[in-house]
Amino acid sequence: MLVHSIIMKKNDKIIIRMERDLKDQLFLASEKTGETVSSLIRAKVCEIVEDNKSKENIPEEV
Repeated sequence: MLVHSIIMKKNDKIIIRMERDLKDQLFLASEKTGETVSSLIRAKVCEIVEDNKSKENIPEEV
């Protein structure tokens, strides 16, 4: 498991405990794209949420 836990604080801060491999990948991606690690995480979370929403709208076959 790459992400161990996600903790949301009252002051809108999010703490994510993750394995070093994932951290390293995020920092490398941040250096390559010029984006901050936070914005990369937000973009991925939005992508996952949108993907889940689209899956909910697909009717199941009987």
